[in-house]
Parts: sequence; C-alpha cells; structure tokens
Amino acid sequence: MLGLTFRAIVLTLAVAVASAVGAADPIDTLRDFCRLDGRGDRLLPRTWPNVAPLVSWKLEPAWDEVILVDGYQLGSVHYEADGGATLDVTYEVTATVRAGAILRDAHEETRIYHLEVNENGLSRILGPPPPPHVFATAVDADSMAMSLHPENGQFLSDSVFVWQFLAGAGWNVSPFATHDIASVPELSEVRTPQAGDIVVYYDGEQPYHVGVLESEDVVLSATLNAGVRRAPLDAFAGTVQYRRPRADARKPTPAPTSSANPNPKH
Repeated sequence: MLGLTFRAIVLTLAVAVASAVGAADPIDTLRDFCRLDGRGDRLLPRTWPNVAPLVSWKLEPAWDEVILVDGYQLGSVHYEADGGATLDVTYEVTATVRAGAILRDAHEETRIYHLEVNENGLSRILGPPPPPHVFATAVDADSMAMSLHPENGQFLSDSVFVWQFLAGAGWNVSPFATHDIASVPELSEVRTPQAGDIVVYYDGEQPYHVGVLESEDVVLSATLNAGVRRAPLDAFAGTVQYRRPRADARKPTPAPTSSANPNPKH
C-alpha cells in the first residue's frame, strides 16, 4: 500500500518504474499508456516523464479525482481518413477517490481515445487527458482521499489552488471539486471574462481542469508535472468556460477599530 500523500505513491508500487517510449502502432501506444496510468505514473512529477512520449499534452492537471480500477480491456483500432485513429478502453471501475471521500461504485466505464501520428511516425494520445485510472491494488484509497481534502494542505490540486486564490482575493467560496464547479452556488458563468475569473476546461460536458485567468491569453493553474504554472490559455485541450464569484460572496470588510481614548481627560 502507499503512504499518506501523492508524493509517497512510487515508494511501494508493485512494478518497477521503466521509461516508456513512443510506438508506431496506436494500440501499442494505448497499451503502454494504460499500463503506466494503472500503476500511478501520472500521479508524480518524477514518473510523469514515462508517460510524456505517449501523449500530446505537455501539462498534466493536478487532479482532485482518481479512478480506481481492477483492470481494463482495449478494443479494436479504427483508422481515420486524416491518418489518426480511435480506440476504446473498457475499465473495470471499483471506486472514485475525491476530496475526503471514496465513492465505491463497481461498474464498467468505456472511454474513447483519439490518437495522432506525429512527424516521427509515432502515435500519440490526444487531449483532453482523462482522470488517472489507477489499479486499486496499487494505492491506499483512504490515505489518497485524505491527501485530496482541500483543507489539510497535503496536495495542491487544481481546484484547491483556485479555492485558495479566491479566499486570498476576499471571496467567501466553499471548497469545491473540479467536476462539480458548475453547481457551486457562489459562482456564476460569465461570457466576457476578465482577469481574476476562473477558467474551466471541459472534456465534452465534464469539467476536468480549472485555473485563474491572469490576462487575456494566460492562465495560472496547478499542474502535476510543473507545479503552479503560467501557460497560454490553449495549453489545455477542450472547450473553455469562465466563472466568477457572485457579488454577495464577497467577504465583509471588518469595521474600523476606534482609536479614541475611552477615558479622555477633561
């Protein structure tokens, strides 16, 4: 089992870390990705480079959600007219780990992956990246849930970073997870963004990464492999929406303390 935080994950992995290389065959690329993802290589900066040659995204979100699986099965390759390919993977999900909670719900999840062939003839998986799908036997789910809790400070996920930013800017917003940011009552969607707004990246209809708009084309967010990082707005794949705290979520300003002498001399 693993230690209390993400930083301890590789200490007790059952399989030794090995460097991955790109593959020309899309099914080999996806097979390598699932294997590395399953053993937890997307959860630590020092093992993420094993995954990097297999994927198109340069920055891995600092996830606040991890899917636990018993196994997975790869489907058939479907080649596209543009030279790309799609494959589906069916996961045997056992639970989802989120901030302070383990949602145990055994079911099958099928995810479709899209791949491209780069200039070197190697296939890579296109973003948006899926949440990590880690073998349940490779992690201590209870410790992982504790490390993801927004108020214990053990792991700075993307949503915790945004929540702390809002608190520091004077907003009273309850802790939230990326997947349910659209339902946070203190936040509302905005069409014309401005600096300080929350940037929400979507994979289809599901939010998967959040950050803070620093300027017109720059987002500041927490990443797994690069820490808190400024990046171009399009550094993360998927559609983008923006949210802003409602006016009534502003923390009240403390009343000024009177400096008058309570016992003035006459």
